[in-house]
Amino acid sequence: MSELATYRRLRAYEGRRAVAAASRCHAYLADAPLVVVGYHLAGDPGAPVALRYGTAPDAWRTVVMAEPRNRDVRFAALADFATDLLAYLAGFAAREEVTVLDRRGVPTGTEQVCPRAPQLLVPNQPTAAWLCDTLGRSLRYLRTDGEYAVDGALPAAGAHLSFLAGRRVLPGSALVLAAGGLLTTHWVTGQLPAEDADLHAALGWVDPSASTDGPAAARAGEALPAAGPVPDPEWDAEVLTPAVETYHADGDAGPLRVAAEEALAPAWEATWRVRELVGALPPAAHAEPRWESDRRAWTHHMDRVDAGTAHFSTRLDQLRAFRFLGELEARTAALERQMALDDPLVLAGYVASGEALAGTVVGRDHERRELSARGTKVLRPLLRIRPDLPFDRPPGTELWVADRPGVQVRTGAPDADGVLDCVVVKGMGRRPEHADAALPQVGAAVVLAPFGPQPVFGDTLPDELPWTHQGPA
Repeated sequence: MSELATYRRLRAYEGRRAVAAASRCHAYLADAPLVVVGYHLAGDPGAPVALRYGTAPDAWRTVVMAEPRNRDVRFAALADFATDLLAYLAGFAAREEVTVLDRRGVPTGTEQVCPRAPQLLVPNQPTAAWLCDTLGRSLRYLRTDGEYAVDGALPAAGAHLSFLAGRRVLPGSALVLAAGGLLTTHWVTGQLPAEDADLHAALGWVDPSASTDGPAAARAGEALPAAGPVPDPEWDAEVLTPAVETYHADGDAGPLRVAAEEALAPAWEATWRVRELVGALPPAAHAEPRWESDRRAWTHHMDRVDAGTAHFSTRLDQLRAFRFLGELEARTAALERQMALDDPLVLAGYVASGEALAGTVVGRDHERRELSARGTKVLRPLLRIRPDLPFDRPPGTELWVADRPGVQVRTGAPDADGVLDCVVVKGMGRRPEHADAALPQVGAAVVLAPFGPQPVFGDTLPDELPWTHQGPA
C-alpha cells in the first residue's frame, strides 16, 4: 500500500466516510448490462441454489433449483437461465463494416466488427469466477443427445461463459465487471482491505444514509445476507435446508423461491447502486478504446461460434501460456499508465511516492542547443521546474509531461532553491518555434510522469520458451 493510499484510508477512518481514489470512471459501463447474482451449495460450486438476473433494477427473473443436488432438477432450472442468457447475447451478434488502420493511422482495408458487446455485472469477483469459470466449464460440453441429453441452450451458454471467463481476468476488460472491484478502484474506505471484500460493508462506507456514517452503515450491511456465491452458513441451516425438505415432502418449491428472493435482493440492489455511483463519474479517456478491444474479442468469439470452432482447453499448453502471461503483463502496464494519465487523483499517487514530479514551470529556454555525440548542435530545450514535493530521484531520470506524453525530459540535480533543470530530449520538434508550441509556458503547473506514449506490444516469441513454460524433458 502506497503512502497516499494509507493517508486516504486514515482520512476515511477519521471522517467516517469513504474518500475518493479516482475522479474518473475507469471502467466502460454499458447502458443495459446483464446483472447476475446467485448462490451455490456450500462446498459444491457446481450446484447452484438460485440465480437472479436482469438488465434493469426493477425487472428481473429468478430461477431456483428446488433440489440442487439432483442433476435433472438442476439442469432443468439452469436451462431457463441459459435460454435467457442466449437471448441477451443474441442482441450483440450484428456486425458492421469498419476501416482498419495501421499503427500510423493509415487505412489498410475493412473488416466486420460487432458495434456492441455484452456486459455481465456481478456483485464480486468470487461470483464472476463461479459464474463464468465454474458454471461455464460444467455446461459447455454437456451432451444434447443420448441417455443424459440436456437442453441445447446449456452447452451454448457454457461456451459463451467460458469465453467471458478468459476475458474477465484481463486488466482493463469490461465484458465482466464486479461491483466490489468497482468500489475499491474508485473509493478508499476506513476499514481493512479484507473487510472491503464484503460488498455491503464497502458500499456502506461509500454511500451511507443521511442518518448514519460509514462504520454504522458497514455494520448494518454486514447483517444483510451474503452477496454470494457461497451462502451464509446460518442461512444454509435455518432457511435452505427446511425449504428443500419441504420440496421433498410435498413437491412445493414455493418456500425456496421466497427464501431465495429475500436472500438475493440485497446483493441485487447493492450491485445496481454501485453501478449508479460509478456511472455518475466522468468517463476516463481510455475507457472507450479498451472497450473497443473487448468488442473485437467478442466479434472473434462470435466468428468461432458461427464456424462451430468455439472450443476451450482445460489447461493451456506451453506456447499459449507464455502468450497469455505476456498479455497479462502488457495489459497491466498499459492499464496503470492509462489510469494515471486519465485521472489526476490516480496520478497523485505516483507523485506522492516520488515516481512522478509535480511542480511549476519557473523558467524555460525553447531555443537552447547542445552538442551531440557527433559534435553537431541539436535542439535541446530546457524547462526549470520548482517541485511541489521534494524529488529525490537521481539526475538523468527520464520522465514525460503528463498532459503531453510525447514530450520526454531528462532531470538534472536541484539547485540551492530546489529548482530542477529538465532537458527536453523528445517531442519538442526540430525548430525553436515547434518547441515553443510544444512545451508548457512559464507559470504553468506541470506533472512529469514515468509514462510515455502508449507502447505497442507485438506478439513476439523468444527463440526458446522460458523454463517456467516448458514441459517435462
